[in-house]
Amino acid sequence: MLPSASLRRLSLAVLAILFLASNSASAVVPNSQNDWTRQYNSGIQALEKKQFKQAELALLSALNASNIDERVLPTLEALESLYDQTGDYESEEQIGRTILTVVSGRRNYPAKRAGTILVKLGDINCKMRRYTCAEKYFRQALVILKETCGAFSPDVAMVLSNLASVAQKEDHLDTAERLFLRSTAILEKTCGHASTLYGLTASQLAEVYVAQSRLSDAVRWARIARGSLIEALGA
Repeated sequence: MLPSASLRRLSLAVLAILFLASNSASAVVPNSQNDWTRQYNSGIQALEKKQFKQAELALLSALNASNIDERVLPTLEALESLYDQTGDYESEEQIGRTILTVVSGRRNYPAKRAGTILVKLGDINCKMRRYTCAEKYFRQALVILKETCGAFSPDVAMVLSNLASVAQKEDHLDTAERLFLRSTAILEKTCGHASTLYGLTASQLAEVYVAQSRLSDAVRWARIARGSLIEALGA
């Protein structure tokens, strides 16, 4: 059994402060590399075996021994995976926010990465049904991905689909329809009809039309989705 969520979040907050402070130091303690390697490898092995308590303890120890980004990020990402697998979305979100802090404003990380992390944070909040928070993250991601990938890129289309899904869950069907239509238009131009992304988005749009009782539109988009997925995946 994993430690209590409140104790875990307190530990994560303290460790986050520690590693962010140590990351600004110019010197690297030699023994810390050996400590980090041992604890990190132990955590990964336990995670692969689904031994979550052992994995968490080892990875938190590895995080405490981390003092450069090359160690911090893989450790945080492993913890993020652990919390996703155990359904501890509160801790997963905290780890995601910490990862965002690490990569934001660093020249050695592409700006797109921050957008990708924000999308993941939005997904985590959707799992917790915190749709207002999810929408906030998706909109922040949209700004970054428009700048880094272009306004008519598949990345932008997928964020629009995420925003549409949030609107659909909140029963804002007109907004969901508009966003799904924008997403399908971008995907049609960039990926073509024979695309899994296009087919899945078209299917979601069909669901919105069902909810609006617009059955002719629902049938049309369901057929488009089916044809697209057959082309993309094979009959």
